[in-house]
Amino acid sequence: LKKHNCLRQGRIRGLFSAFDLVGKDGQLIQRQFQDPNPPVIAEFKKKLLQNGIFMWVRPPVLHIAPPLIITEAELNDALDRIDDALNVLDH
Repeated sequence: LKKHNCLRQGRIRGLFSAFDLVGKDGQLIQRQFQDPNPPVIAEFKKKLLQNGIFMWVRPPVLHIAPPLIITEAELNDALDRIDDALNVLDH
């Protein structure tokens, strides 16, 4: 949370976590009804895919739910890839 200003707060239970995404104005990034995939979120999803991560992104919440059989090394690698993608949303 300290590294990325696009994250407001997080909730973690075991391997499952959810983080609130905020825009430049400090308000939650909300999905607009007329635009189900805002440009900034589309760029973020694109960067995730380029980094080999397919995940559920439903603004304003970023959900992280890895498989329960993931190893610690695999989890750390995935979190590094997500960390890189979050740079797209930072302001």
